Amino acid sequence: MRALCIDDHPVNRRVLVVLLATAGIEADEAESGPEGLQRIEACDYDLVFMDLRMPEMDGLEAAARIRGRGDEKGEVPIILVTADVEFSIDTPRAGDHLDGAIFKPIKPDALFEAIASALVSRGSDRARLN
Repeated sequence: MRALCIDDHPVNRRVLVVLLATAGIEADEAESGPEGLQRIEACDYDLVFMDLRMPEMDGLEAAARIRGRGDEKGEVPIILVTADVEFSIDTPRAGDHLDGAIFKPIKPDALFEAIASALVSRGSDRARLN
């Protein structure tokens, strides 16, 4: 399984990559929404983790652009990763284009629960983690 971690803070990306590795998930990194979109164009991912607040392009705009592709890559599960306490994980909003969300600092149990839920919701045959 392969994931893409998009976050403008290198430490946040690194923590996520290390946690994903414990579940056998290989992860690439992107430091901005535009870079993440380029990586999605170049590679197939099973999951995308998206920071909410980034310069240039925030996570919701980047997620909308991924969904707007109109191809198989646009169907990748997207999990928002945020430290924004005003964002409500339990309140789905039309147009968010997200399959889940977790708060920073990332708790492994919450991360793995969000991954399983996102994979199941997208009908992935890879819903089992190592």
